[in-house]
Order: sequence, then structure tokens, then C-alpha cells
Amino acid sequence: DQFTPKEGWPDLGEDRFVQVDAQTKKKIYAKIESFSANAPIVAKTLSPGEIHIFRVIQLNKPKWTKSGEYWLPNMPQNGTEWRERWAVLYAWNSNGGFVELARIPSADELSRLGIHVPQDWSGLRAWSGLVSSQFDEKLGRYWAGGATQLFIDFKHPHNAVLLDYVQALAAKRTGWTDVNVAAILKAVVTPMEQNETAPKTMLQGYTSITPSPEDERARADVVSDH
Repeated sequence: DQFTPKEGWPDLGEDRFVQVDAQTKKKIYAKIESFSANAPIVAKTLSPGEIHIFRVIQLNKPKWTKSGEYWLPNMPQNGTEWRERWAVLYAWNSNGGFVELARIPSADELSRLGIHVPQDWSGLRAWSGLVSSQFDEKLGRYWAGGATQLFIDFKHPHNAVLLDYVQALAAKRTGWTDVNVAAILKAVVTPMEQNETAPKTMLQGYTSITPSPEDERARADVVSDH
């Protein structure tokens, strides 16, 4: 109920974003369920000019992991905050690095680089909302979530114009020393909503039920994507 499609934005309910439970055959709208039900998922335009959004990655992964779907509107202070507020399971990501998109080029700049820009292009088209809580089976505890996340589909025509630009961003080290603190944390954190834990999908690092060949490629990025 928190998601309403908007014309011109990626449809989080379309087939390529849907998983199917191998046992029940039930569809899982995993991209939608990666967002908390406590707040709406809002369509946003990230306009050309200065902007600071971040993506935590693993430094030893290919450049295409930089253009994954989930971004942070602010950089966490440490690994504990990152895992807790963005509900990143211990097994998903050992981080090590991040990329920052600090500026979005204008349509004129992109055209001068030989990049085809849609006539009505006005920036990146993203979805913004709160992260759903997540149960970490390995640790027997909840990660509360609740921070804001941005979903940016770089396969969408309005966003694909920046694909190469984003993949060329320089990766930097986080410098976090507590990112694996989850290994010793066993206390259960109350989820934002008792039944809200989401069956998150590949690029967010979540459970894959029946992976497609494209999901298999994404599987290699599970630990480097959030």
C-alpha cells in the first residue's frame, strides 16, 4: 500500500523486480518490501548540479557494482550505524569502500560527451523511503532499519544516461573498524513493525528464491551492495 507507480519512474512492481517463492509460487515484491510500510515510497527527481549520495561497496568487486540500485542520502558515521539503520545483514556486505555521487551533469554536458539524453530528461528518477527492518538468522537478532534509502535503477532510460559516469566514480575506503561488530552482537532489536521484515532481493543483499541468470550476476554483488 505504500507504493504507487508513477509514469516515467521505474515500476517497482514490474516482473523483473519480482521474485517467486519456489515452494508456494507466491510472488514476492521484494523491491517494494525493502521499504518500510511505515512511510510512503516517494518518487524523487535528483536534478543536475551538486548532490551528495553514497553507495557502500566492496573494493574488490567489478565496477558495475558501483551502479547498483540502493543508495544512501548520507554517509553513516560508522559500520554499526550502517548495519543498524540500513538493516544490512552480517552476511551481505563486508564493505571496505564507498562511492559518492557528488554532482549530476547537465543535459548539455552529457550531450557534449556524446551521450544520448531523452528530450524530457531532468535528472535521475529515484524512489525514496525508509528501510524495512530485517531479521539476521545468523545472529538471531533484528536490524531495526528506519533510515532513508534511495532506489535508483540505472537500467531505466532516464537513469541509464549516467551509467558510465557512475561506474567511473572513484572508490574510497570507509575507514570503518567496527563493520563486523555484528559477529558479537546477539541482542534482539525490536523491529519497526512486528511483521515487517522484508524478503529483500539480490542487489539489496536479500534472499533470492528463484534467481534468473541476471540474478546470478547480481549474486556476486550481494556482499558489496547496500
